Amino acid sequence: MSSKSCPVRSGSAWHPLRCLARTDITTASLFHSFYFVDIVDLETRNMTIAAQVPSADRLKDETVSEGLLFFVGETAAVLRQQEEQRVQTYHAMHPDAGADTDPGSEEQQEDKYGTFVLTAGNAQKYYLTWRGTSHRMFIAASTMPLMSTTRCVLDMLHYDCSPDDIISTLMSVCEIPVLPSCALQYNFLFPKPKQTKPKQRLSIQFSSTEQVNDAEVFSIAMHVLNPSMALLAWQSVMLERKVLVKSATESLVGPTCEYIKRLVMPYMLVQSYVPVTHEATMNVIEAPFPYLVGVNSELLDSAGRFFDLSDIVIIDLDART
Repeated sequence: MSSKSCPVRSGSAWHPLRCLARTDITTASLFHSFYFVDIVDLETRNMTIAAQVPSADRLKDETVSEGLLFFVGETAAVLRQQEEQRVQTYHAMHPDAGADTDPGSEEQQEDKYGTFVLTAGNAQKYYLTWRGTSHRMFIAASTMPLMSTTRCVLDMLHYDCSPDDIISTLMSVCEIPVLPSCALQYNFLFPKPKQTKPKQRLSIQFSSTEQVNDAEVFSIAMHVLNPSMALLAWQSVMLERKVLVKSATESLVGPTCEYIKRLVMPYMLVQSYVPVTHEATMNVIEAPFPYLVGVNSELLDSAGRFFDLSDIVIIDLDART
């Protein structure tokens, strides 16, 4: 691995293995997991996860796999409708075409790409990018919104190959620690299964501006934020003030914080960012530095009498103030 602005080599302080030994740095894996999904019968939602990396026993987290099949079924249904329309158009233009040239057959279908977001009960977001058809999908899940990078990875790994052929590669990108910090760039070498061509190089540079199309963020924020609240939030973040977003409905807090975070684009959010804080981390509210924090209002009311909130901009989603 190497970086243009800051070398990430074995002797560098920023090398992931050295970062693991530090207590002031939080590393993450590039990907959370990979899934090979077979769609047996779309009508009955008969779908199976043919392969999963890491394995379910090793991952010990069913958050993604449980919600994965629902989104796959919805996406596959849309793809099936598009394929049926394409078949009708094809036969209308080629009435004498044989079955071997039927564009509706699985062999004739081209892979599509797409993204969706899963939100766990603890407000952890998983960004998923898929490649496939209405019959099968190859899906990569990450806790970071590296959507364009993930698409390149799916292209390099080749869905047509057997999962067993790339199991070691998938395990590597799920386990190698990286420091998701701006100006750091990592270079990965991906093998080409069953081919003798040179390995493919993938460069990953972490950016604060690459975002995923998350309908949940915009739909929720548009319903709970009025213009004056949105303007106040934007102004406070730009002026690097402490911003606290609260609501009795915790599921509204995370998406609203994410929306406020995106309001400053193309600038970078310099504040500390905690979309949903819990009782164990409530002390962050009294931090002396600027931040953007979301909190359950009931938790804040019970512990708020111990905090000085005079210098904090509070966005109340329930009172809409």
